[in-house]
Amino acid sequence: MVAGILAAALWFVCSAATVIPGSAAESYQWALENVLALLAGAGFGAAAVARSD
Repeated sequence: MVAGILAAALWFVCSAATVIPGSAAESYQWALENVLALLAGAGFGAAAVARSD
């Protein structure tokens, strides 16, 4: 659960960051946001599975 919360918080921080539109940084930010969203989902999913056992 903590891993999901941390990944979600990092995702919000990454989304709030300002980058120059059309630059390579925009592509990196987009990729990082997707990875953090995936990690947040995996963290919450793992917590739900562990709680259901």
